[in-house]
Amino acid sequence: MSRDDLSGTLTVFLIGVGVGAALGILFAPKSGEETREFLRENARKGLDQATAAGRKLRRQARDVVDDVADQLEDVADAGSRAINQVKKAIS
Repeated sequence: MSRDDLSGTLTVFLIGVGVGAALGILFAPKSGEETREFLRENARKGLDQATAAGRKLRRQARDVVDDVADQLEDVADAGSRAINQVKKAIS
């Protein structure tokens, strides 16, 4: 999943949480204290999900960086071998 996809998904999720909370407040036949507890719980759940998404994004970014570092190391090794071959050919 690309960074833009994850960002879009997180944005849609947060909008959904907001709409859901607003609808819950409007239509819930609960007392003020019950409604506040409901909102606290949902905010906590939303924060937990956003944190999990952030951790997943961080893992994915770390994996990409590791892959690029490995590829760069391979390129550097190939370059060194090529330079050594040229040096041997010139000598």
